[in-house]
Amino acid sequence: MKKFFVMLVAMLATAVSFVSCSDEEEIDVIESMVGTYEGKASMSVMVNEEENDLGDYATVVKLSRFGETSLNISINTFGEGHYTMPDIDVVGASVKELVDGVALISPTPFEAVFNNVVYEGTIQGSYSNGNLELTMSVKPGKMP
Repeated sequence: MKKFFVMLVAMLATAVSFVSCSDEEEIDVIESMVGTYEGKASMSVMVNEEENDLGDYATVVKLSRFGETSLNISINTFGEGHYTMPDIDVVGASVKELVDGVALISPTPFEAVFNNVVYEGTIQGSYSNGNLELTMSVKPGKMP
């Protein structure tokens, strides 16, 4: 009887260890983020340790898959005059899903060239319910 009980417990443990969620039930947050987003880019610049708002500019952002847990981010040129931002392409921005389709885009460095000026910076963001929010910090040229 004891041997039968041990065998029963062993079979139950084996049966439980093979039960898992189907891949079809899991939501692929990266795939849900992929697409084209049209919106406004708010721009400000620091002058003498004071932030000056330069306004909002229409822009387009495209996200595409880069591996299992990363995205490529492409942002079209926006701004005007001396404050024109070039096309920005970010490769391999890491994405971490928090819960229920809410995700964070880890800070990722980028570099772009526009009119022989090198723009360096980082981009990060969040995604929730179809809404994308990105924050960039940019240093154009040889500015401090």
